[in-house]
Amino acid sequence: MQTAYYGESFELIFDCYDTRNEETEVDSAEYELYVDGAVVETGSCNVDGNEVKFRFVASHLGMNTIVIKWRMGQDAWISKFKLNVEDVS
Repeated sequence: MQTAYYGESFELIFDCYDTRNEETEVDSAEYELYVDGAVVETGSCNVDGNEVKFRFVASHLGMNTIVIKWRMGQDAWISKFKLNVEDVS
């Protein structure tokens, strides 16, 4: 789990590979942002080969769970990332 401060903006980058064939590239990717179990934001990610990227602003205090979903050919993959957003003061 990582920590961020409320209002902080950064780019999250995920390296996505299929270990059965590392030459396979990501076809599409999307993200879902959960705060306290509720979906508060969804969107598509930028794909560059095997890198999945998106700009994120820590605009919800507390535990944020970011779920990345991507497709490689016929296969679909999911990865979760936890981020605790704290108040600056």
